[in-house]
Amino acid sequence: MNKLPVVWNKKVNPVDYPGFTKRKVKPITWEDLENQFHTIALRHLKIEKIDSSSTQSFPKCRVVNIKETLDLYTKIYDFGRVIAPMWSFIVAENFREVVDEIARRKLYISNIVGYVPTCIPSSLYWAEYKPPLEVHEYLLEKLGHRFIGWENGEQDGRYVAGYAKMFCPAPLTRRQAYKYFMEYFHRLCNDLQNYLVSQSTLTFPHYFAHMGNHRLLGAEIGARLCVPLLFAFLRGAGKQYGILWFCDISLWNHWGYFDPDREENVEFKEKNHRYMAGPTAGLSLSLLRRLWYLGVMYDCVMIGLGEKGHLSHKKTTIRAIKGEPRKVPALTAIGKLQLEGMNWVRRHPNRGTMYTPIALILDFYTGWTPPRHYYPWGGEPYMVWGNMPYQKGDHQIDLFFREIFPGYENCSYYRDERGILTPTPYGDIFDVLLSNVPDFVLNRYNAVVMLGEIHLKGDVLEKIRKFVEAGGSLVVFANQLQEDADDLLGIRLLKSTRECDHAILTSENLVLREPTYTMHKMKIIDANINVLAITRHREPLVTCKKHTSDGEVLVFAADYGLSDRLAFKKPIFNECERPLPSPYQILEHVRALLLPWLRNFNLIKIIGPPIQFLTSVTEDPTRLLVTLCNNDVLPWFGYIRIKRAKIARAVNWMTDKSLQGGSYISIKVPPHDIVILELHADRPIVRFKEE
Repeated sequence: MNKLPVVWNKKVNPVDYPGFTKRKVKPITWEDLENQFHTIALRHLKIEKIDSSSTQSFPKCRVVNIKETLDLYTKIYDFGRVIAPMWSFIVAENFREVVDEIARRKLYISNIVGYVPTCIPSSLYWAEYKPPLEVHEYLLEKLGHRFIGWENGEQDGRYVAGYAKMFCPAPLTRRQAYKYFMEYFHRLCNDLQNYLVSQSTLTFPHYFAHMGNHRLLGAEIGARLCVPLLFAFLRGAGKQYGILWFCDISLWNHWGYFDPDREENVEFKEKNHRYMAGPTAGLSLSLLRRLWYLGVMYDCVMIGLGEKGHLSHKKTTIRAIKGEPRKVPALTAIGKLQLEGMNWVRRHPNRGTMYTPIALILDFYTGWTPPRHYYPWGGEPYMVWGNMPYQKGDHQIDLFFREIFPGYENCSYYRDERGILTPTPYGDIFDVLLSNVPDFVLNRYNAVVMLGEIHLKGDVLEKIRKFVEAGGSLVVFANQLQEDADDLLGIRLLKSTRECDHAILTSENLVLREPTYTMHKMKIIDANINVLAITRHREPLVTCKKHTSDGEVLVFAADYGLSDRLAFKKPIFNECERPLPSPYQILEHVRALLLPWLRNFNLIKIIGPPIQFLTSVTEDPTRLLVTLCNNDVLPWFGYIRIKRAKIARAVNWMTDKSLQGGSYISIKVPPHDIVILELHADRPIVRFKEE
């Protein structure tokens, strides 16, 4: 029998990261959270203006019905213990009374919402405001660790959509673009007392974590960005910097928002934008439900559902309160979904840790974002940092993600919700790290794939060398190499390239026709190296060097593994309801060798049509959790097999019913639905890594 895979099965614990005790702004810990998963219960405290004619920058106001509102959302309906209010409560004349009541109930305040640059505070809504120091200190005094932070919410999207394009001169290098980005966010964070919770909508959570002033990392998920892709970045940032993460599920897409309290859709106009609100606007209820359970299984410590709408403004019901019947607002579909999900979490407390054995490493200054996204919708595609055109390495990142998250680039551009969630043909097993990742974090992974404009040199080379010597595997492309890595790779990169239009897979002697591509010439210097693909002139295209520590290194000679730039008759446009073509292709021999190699790291095998799936490992080497998310309009039928073992016992956690074990189990997942399974193998299937 093959040796069991050695996997990392521990959740991120911020207190275990070097320098935690010395940090001025400490990330929130499991102890702070009372070792519990949390949900956001309430977003809007009711505020009434007292004197609109005030000469101050904002009108006099007060929060009304404080106790009644908190009772309704945290007792009568137990939606959770976290309050994420609009910022305006801090200027209410009874601000201290509000905080005192929240503190008395031992509730949390997280990501105080509403900071939007250039908006005027007098509206008490979106505003570029600065919380006074005395307000910040009072929150800390009364709530302590239960005050999680001010919200850096959706600001990465706003930066890319507008501010990045205003720089003059425009950045010439990524390092300069990074400097512009950080200058902007240092100013923003200074406004918010450098005590923040991020809520990213793009691929920048590492940079917020790097600032050292964020206590919790988060993402606004839904139609903003492909969710499995966004979580690959969010998890990677949290693991790299030792910060826990959460998600907030938005009801919005480009065309409106889901409002289950309306009987039909209603159109609104805001400036030059028209949108709909109603029962069939925004995101579908089935998608919201899938996002909830995925957020839990993506190891979020907290989830918020919807900007509003848990309770009806039109319908009432009778609830027993202190033994007396009382009329209260009725639950909407959103409220019912949250209570259903919370009940499910309580029934299944031991949910393990998501298994992500493969690290995708990008250069620290990459600034990469998907080729199109929500900010600005329909804007110029293929940009990094919001203001620099893609280079070929950026197209490599994009095309790699198109393979592992098929159709991800369509997110937010189709009304049918495609691209928000995607199948995962190689498993949802990837985290994104940046090149400054510390050794101890990197060593928790089993494999590394280097992507984009990054080079294997200096500190990065030394980290990778130690990683491989400790048993890790590496995938690297010839254009990412330097001369110092010959012993690690088993090849020497020559200083010449040539065009090629084919590849031969040596194991099958199979000739593949390719679009024209540039290959970097390599010389084999290790007699034991395995050549996986060659040209007709027997030049190596793909090599594999085994290391005695069980690791292996794959080197691809093709430039980024891509074709040369393709010729298009027309420019590439970014259009709604239309696919976005790429000016490059992943080469067939790269696809044939790399993608099955990635699949080998899965602990299970899925047999059936494409489906999104992820695996969670636990403290028991015989116990796995498998999440199957069917994003199709048709039911999914298939089989699950555990590699290296039979299934001794299985339970469907959505129904709490046992399933027949054996060599495999048969599963049906209804259309637009999710199933989470607990599988027990008849023997150990993994070993666990230690530091």
